[in-house]
Amino acid sequence: MSTSMALVAPPAPLSARLRTLPKARSLRSRGAWSSKTARRAGATVAALPSYVVDKLNHTKTFHKELTMRLADPEVASNAQEYMRISKEAASMTAVIEAYEQYVESVEGLEDAK
Repeated sequence: MSTSMALVAPPAPLSARLRTLPKARSLRSRGAWSSKTARRAGATVAALPSYVVDKLNHTKTFHKELTMRLADPEVASNAQEYMRISKEAASMTAVIEAYEQYVESVEGLEDAK
């Protein structure tokens, strides 16, 4: 008697899941998004749940680690590894920039109170 097992695809890597913000990336890359633009558009800063903030802080730390690894001579000498790490770091850049802008907005609101 044979048992058949269904193969399930593994979840997408974090970098692929974080690329789901194309509108924010396109506005940011064109320099069209700023806190002034957000205020003019009537945008508000909503409080993020603590688990989201924790995940974003972890992602920011991981991004810093990747950028530090790019400066490592061993990684720089291995073209495939360098390309893999630089692509991973580049895929997180838009999310990190959006998170930093969020943090600046929250701090600005706290200062205004």
